Amino acid sequence: MIEILFGESEAGGVTIARAMQKPGSADQVVELSFDLDVGDISGSLLSEARKSQCLKKYSPGRWRDCDTVEQQKQKWNSLQKQVSRFKAYAAEGEAMRIWYSDAPYAVCGLYQVCSMLKDCDCPVLVVKLPEYQLKNEKTIVVHQSWGEVGHMDILDFTKDEKPLSRMEVRYYADLWEELVKENAPLRAVVNGRLVSVPADFYDFMVEGGIEERPFKECKLIGHALDYQMGVSDDLFLESAQRLIDDGRLVVVDDEDIEWDGERLLRRAEDMVSCCGLDCLECEAYDKTCRGCDRTEGKPFWLKGTGDKTCRIYHCCVERKSFRHCGECVLHKYIKTEHPKEPFMASCDRYARSGPEMSEEEKEQRLAKQLTHLEKLLHQ
Repeated sequence: MIEILFGESEAGGVTIARAMQKPGSADQVVELSFDLDVGDISGSLLSEARKSQCLKKYSPGRWRDCDTVEQQKQKWNSLQKQVSRFKAYAAEGEAMRIWYSDAPYAVCGLYQVCSMLKDCDCPVLVVKLPEYQLKNEKTIVVHQSWGEVGHMDILDFTKDEKPLSRMEVRYYADLWEELVKENAPLRAVVNGRLVSVPADFYDFMVEGGIEERPFKECKLIGHALDYQMGVSDDLFLESAQRLIDDGRLVVVDDEDIEWDGERLLRRAEDMVSCCGLDCLECEAYDKTCRGCDRTEGKPFWLKGTGDKTCRIYHCCVERKSFRHCGECVLHKYIKTEHPKEPFMASCDRYARSGPEMSEEEKEQRLAKQLTHLEKLLHQ
């Protein structure tokens, strides 16, 4: 019996279990971990597009302090050998036992293997990961993939295997051909069906983990993994990168890290005050000050100025009901292509409001304010 699995860890678990059960049978495990739920599937398993997708998780850009080039080479050589072994077993008519779950990569694997076996005279059995495992009267265990099942227990699930008829094999093969024609960026299980979905399908799961203060990227990944969709953290890393590229997140610090998940991120422009200052860049925020918008124009530095409200906030928000100063003055200079510098000079409140600082500090602050206000004006 040839065991077909679609993940590295689960293939390893079955390999160990087979070796313990019957020495010498471990070589009957085939690992086809091609991540078929992601990327271009129009070519063969060994196409350049599939190679690029499979090796993304070992890319130097993702792992900063590791020699990933050698890992990529070893992994691809291993996958090539696995495909050759699978084809040889299929040509010999060996019985195949396919291990799959509701995870998108596993359902894709099942469909794709059936596509390769539809013209082969091989007995095919399937073992599907159950929704849960009842250990005893007080314990229920839920697994997201076969890789989470211990090697001591995994072969016990073969009691639930069922044979696939030739008609069922062709049915799954046809479903795969439809997905290949669509060739969407992603494939996901929705309402129990494997369907084509856009590249940003999982982005909302990552966005839900965004915090108000700067946070590690791995927190976003952890939040998304809580949805238990059966997809890898690499996919959520791509979602986080897309949010960065789209300007919704900003990288605060990516120095001295080993992988992208350790990057320090923050919201982009979400805490920009009406004057154009970004409260998240201020050391006082969430310590001695809650931000201009939340305090209604009463920032931490207001004490001692004699003012009850920041003069800019009073003018812009309370008196004119604008969201930010860009709606009052800045748009005139953008539309008429006037130099940007006169904008700040046109409103003397910028000079008369704010904590004490040097002329150089004021100049740097005003440059940041102008940049933020321009972005807000075009949103």
